[in-house]
Amino acid sequence: MQIVRRWSVRNSRFIEAVWQVFEVMLNALSPLLRLIPRRFLEVPLRPAEHLAKRVMFDCQMCGQCVLSLTGISCPMNCPKTLRNGPCGGVLADGGCEVKPAMTCVWLDAWDGSARMKNSQAITEIQHPVSHLTKGRSTWAATLQADHSQPAWPEISIGSTVKTSDDVPAAASSLQRILNAGAFTVTTEFNAPDTAAAEDIIEAVQPLTGITDGVNVTDNAGANVHISSLSVCAAMAREGFEPVMQMTCRDRNRMAIQSDVLGAATLGVTNITCMTGDAITSGDHPDGKPVFDLDATSLLQTIRHLRDEGKFLTGRELKSAPYIYMGATANPSASNLDVEINRVAKKVRAGAQYLQTQYCFDQAALQSFVKRYRDEGLDEWAHLLVGVGPLRSAKSGRWMRDHIPGIHIPDDVLDRIGQAEDELAEGQKFAADFIEELKEMPAISGVHIMAIGQPRRVAQIIEKAQIGPKFRS
Repeated sequence: MQIVRRWSVRNSRFIEAVWQVFEVMLNALSPLLRLIPRRFLEVPLRPAEHLAKRVMFDCQMCGQCVLSLTGISCPMNCPKTLRNGPCGGVLADGGCEVKPAMTCVWLDAWDGSARMKNSQAITEIQHPVSHLTKGRSTWAATLQADHSQPAWPEISIGSTVKTSDDVPAAASSLQRILNAGAFTVTTEFNAPDTAAAEDIIEAVQPLTGITDGVNVTDNAGANVHISSLSVCAAMAREGFEPVMQMTCRDRNRMAIQSDVLGAATLGVTNITCMTGDAITSGDHPDGKPVFDLDATSLLQTIRHLRDEGKFLTGRELKSAPYIYMGATANPSASNLDVEINRVAKKVRAGAQYLQTQYCFDQAALQSFVKRYRDEGLDEWAHLLVGVGPLRSAKSGRWMRDHIPGIHIPDDVLDRIGQAEDELAEGQKFAADFIEELKEMPAISGVHIMAIGQPRRVAQIIEKAQIGPKFRS
């Protein structure tokens, strides 16, 4: 199937031309065919469509075909069924993190789109699948000129401008600091496996008063841990500025809306929206992944709750949540065009800040920032660059070889490997890198990650002299 599917992608322009001719013929017949009840058309067309499209495109019969918008590459073949991809799990060779032998479906989509007349269609935000339409024939809809789509909020670019003059009264401390133009520091916190709030507060104590926001991971690496929402609530009670990471792996659209309202009720008003790691990479590989939404449609959902004060169904809320929305980016992605398009969709969906994957390659970062500015994205979303200390050259090589999206140049590994104290040199490199970031345009701050090592984060902040403690 993959061989034929990829042939179709390589010949997407030809298939597009054939379909356009075929569509003209169908449209001519549609006035007559509209007289036939849809259920009668479905009977012969559904199996015929399934067979033909299965052979040519490995079609999964979602009932909302977007092949013409995704380079003749069916997004339902993505193991996460992302409608707005790719995710951050693309391997260096273009392979899928879930199925490494398979080229990422969304890289194929980008390749196919570049060959098509309607090449810009891939930049459009795609709506999530309505599970009510699965298995239905899109040919029948085309024959009857039925172009209706399941309801989904339509949102224009940008959520707010990035100035201190446009901060709502309900804005979080993190939003106020970023909009004021201060060089901002956020960190990542992996809470201990516990059911006691005091254990959480004890573990996060090294970060007290030295950061502008603390991200709480959401079953990071697809390994089960205490919920990010509960940890954020406990931290908020103690005066921390929590940033709740929310992934799509474990929640459908109903659970997502419930959790967003719950977070706001408990004083958690910063949410970083993520697709989430594949469940097969964690400690419950036999579990069922959800991925009802992706990071882009998750942002749209939260923005709809906040700005419209309504559930996705249109039912009104008594009080709307005020959420400061963020997303992720990867300056070291193997295909910069695809990554910038992915980021642009997130910003259009409502992301107000972006926290990046670990970044060790300044040249790659400069290329990313240039494109980010060229697209005008810096006018809408703050950029926080991911920084972290390497324990050793060996651990750096392991990260580069095993974690999708991370690129560490050889000269960085050589510098650390040649040091007498590799651990100390790893911290010094992180602090030096932060100094360089302070001078780069469009950089609003850093997101420091040192998994399970909050004291090392504190040491880097001290060495780089950043954050609230050093802000006059």
